Amino acid sequence: MIHIGLSWQLSSFTGWGQFGIQATTRMITSGRVMPVLLCDGNAESEIVVDPLQQALLLPVMQASERYRRELSEMGDGLLDFDVLVALGDDLGIAAPYMRRGRHEVGVVFLEGSSLSPGGVERGRQYRRLIAGSSWAAEVLRGHGLDHVATVLQGIDPRLFRPSSRIGLLPGRFTIFSGGKLEYRKGQDIVVAAFRKFRERRPDALLAVAWQNLWPATAAGVADAGHVTVPGIDGRGRVDVGRWLVDNGVPENAFVALEMKPNALLAPVMAEVDAAVFASRCEGGTNLMAMEAMAAGVPTILSANTGHLDLIGADTCFPLQHQRPVAAKSSLGTEGWGESDVDEMVAAFERIYSDREEARRRGKLGAALLAPMTWPAQIDRLLAEVGVEAA
Repeated sequence: MIHIGLSWQLSSFTGWGQFGIQATTRMITSGRVMPVLLCDGNAESEIVVDPLQQALLLPVMQASERYRRELSEMGDGLLDFDVLVALGDDLGIAAPYMRRGRHEVGVVFLEGSSLSPGGVERGRQYRRLIAGSSWAAEVLRGHGLDHVATVLQGIDPRLFRPSSRIGLLPGRFTIFSGGKLEYRKGQDIVVAAFRKFRERRPDALLAVAWQNLWPATAAGVADAGHVTVPGIDGRGRVDVGRWLVDNGVPENAFVALEMKPNALLAPVMAEVDAAVFASRCEGGTNLMAMEAMAAGVPTILSANTGHLDLIGADTCFPLQHQRPVAAKSSLGTEGWGESDVDEMVAAFERIYSDREEARRRGKLGAALLAPMTWPAQIDRLLAEVGVEAA
């Protein structure tokens, strides 16, 4: 049995956490790899999956907790197995973990397009760098790091697949948009476009999953001038509903969804007519966009950065007009894109007016995503580490 360490927490509420759940599950079911969770803070309450998957995960979580206690009592030294390390901007470690591995492989989701000399040097220390999008891989190679592979995230086909709606929103043309509320994700552009679209289509409804676990980072969503700074409610969360009303979206024209585990979004996808993701940058492919497309939802995507891996021949409705985004820090925004509000309104109108074309593109999007199951994508990752899954 081969042991491989993971440096980040498992959770059904974050992108990294979902990636960790799926990587851990596939390692267990491969029959050849035993995952070791090296990051503190894994909690059963954070893992919202079906009972069978939970039964597989809990023993590994418990064994890893015991192992971490043993490590804390031991002296320094390298582990005798390889470790997957979560890396973010400038190739900094995204989550602290207990001990370095025999060899370390960096799993990279970049948002900034620039690396400092220190970041480049950090990148050279890893046996392999695995980028979550072709764009991120190009950024790394552009800084002289050539030991890079691209492995996209995956989808759970048990949950995210074309299915029949039961009609929870009769008489409404419902547009879904998800992702934590912040400048990078472009929700301000979605609000500006939806306001215009609803003037001509009063039956339009915006269903948003925009909660943010780090509320302070939501303030930047106002930077482009489309919207105001969102407020914080009495629970210390972003008040998405109040913010939408303050920015011209009537209460009867939106549904602000509470933060829920990944799996519970699948029934939402079955009830909507379109999805839109206007990100200025995606270091990965945008997991929620992948899930919407896998569910057959006609999806509007900003044609930049990680989204480009999802834009094929009529697999979605791409927003091609992408203006450059000025850098706000040394991290850089080369490759970022500012979507055009009127082009998004036109995309809404096209889906509304031509349902047959929308369904056709939804089917092509689902076909593109169908092979990208989590087991298949994790097997590709393991192959880059040098482990062939059974």
